[in-house]
Amino acid sequence: GLSKSSISEIYLKSSNNRINLKNILKSRFKSLTVKSHEELNESLFKMMKSEKLIVIIIMIMIVLISVFNVIGSVVMLIVEKESSLKTLKILGMNNLNIEKVFFKNGLMINLLGLVIGLFFSILAVISQKQFSFVKVGSIDLAYPVELTFYNVIIVLFTAIFVGFTSSYLSAKAVKKLI
Repeated sequence: GLSKSSISEIYLKSSNNRINLKNILKSRFKSLTVKSHEELNESLFKMMKSEKLIVIIIMIMIVLISVFNVIGSVVMLIVEKESSLKTLKILGMNNLNIEKVFFKNGLMINLLGLVIGLFFSILAVISQKQFSFVKVGSIDLAYPVELTFYNVIIVLFTAIFVGFTSSYLSAKAVKKLI
């Protein structure tokens, strides 16, 4: 038989059945210690989960900063164009149409930011997968990244929602200045 310090590895084509295989091995070989890749590298997987949480928190902060940035940009544009707004009012443009102009301006700023941000983020993920720029800790292991359609859709809808909201809020600020 195998000595106590022996190690055997089983590589699966698909990780879907790993729990079933582990249970089968444990039931057939009672004295055998069976550990999955996650169990053997528990601290690494815990670190990666906490890093995901930190990345999510950082991304939320970036989104909040971008919201304030867009609101600030549109409000500054409103302040710069205050005399032009008064001229438009004298010529007969109503407040709703003026709000629409600044709302659309905010949407264009957000759309441009979305396109540029999505391009560079996809480029960064593809570059990390291809060239392994970022390594995990002291071991020479590439930091794992994944680009999925689901993630891209989540980012798109979140950015559209945030862009719509920030544009709406900044357009409503026009009322106070008109």
